[in-house]
Amino acid sequence: MEKNIKEIILESKSRSDACLKIFGYNNKSTLEIVDKYISEMNHIFVKNIKYCTFCGKEITNSKNEKFCSSSCSASYNNKNRKCSDETKEKISAKIKMLNPKKIVGKICIYCNKNFNTTNRYKKTCSDECLSEFRKMHTQKIGIIGGKKSVLSQNRRSKNENLFGELCQSLFDNVILNEPIFNGWDADIIIEDYKLAILWNGVWHYKQIGKNHSLLQVQNRDNIKIKEIKNCGYIPYIIKDDGKFNTIFVKTEFEKLLEYINKIKNE
Repeated sequence: MEKNIKEIILESKSRSDACLKIFGYNNKSTLEIVDKYISEMNHIFVKNIKYCTFCGKEITNSKNEKFCSSSCSASYNNKNRKCSDETKEKISAKIKMLNPKKIVGKICIYCNKNFNTTNRYKKTCSDECLSEFRKMHTQKIGIIGGKKSVLSQNRRSKNENLFGELCQSLFDNVILNEPIFNGWDADIIIEDYKLAILWNGVWHYKQIGKNHSLLQVQNRDNIKIKEIKNCGYIPYIIKDDGKFNTIFVKTEFEKLLEYINKIKNE
């Protein structure tokens, strides 16, 4: 048993650590027993090296166990400080007082009334006008734009742009976003093989915000595919759920080439 105690002491980091490992708790009596063995063994605990919580440097100041300097302590506390709601309100009030928002006069894009606002992005005088403007804008797209994709969805992503460039570099006759299918368009049309490529972003498969109608988007997609087939073209769908990724685009381009080779051999 005595041998085991000495081995434990040698493996421990400190007197307290040895007490916990031997007795399961730490008090004056257990420390005295451990000190007796330490004295007999002439053992000295190696000082534990501690590192600064903020910058990671070795702590040489024994008074502070977490930070190497007062500046690191202050920087860490400022970064992780949690203010009470009352303090946050006071800070917010002070910021508003020092930096008051500028009131700007605007004209409502729906009802043409004059209104004042501190929000530079606001374009309507009320939520009602905003709702009516959106309805009118959606109807306008349906009439003027034929059956082209909704403007917010028709913005070409970087992935789609890169894919289109790859197609244009390899094929002779490539058309981008032209409504040639009875008023409906495709993102990339390869006339060489009568292929209509639909580059579908995440809004074609998932609900994006409360004003986004997934059912309406998917209904439009189904109609578009039927019209593409009626015009004698082959619909080719690419699902893109992520951000700009050249590897993904090149992989999809290789899949397209494999598909075209398959068409040639049929």
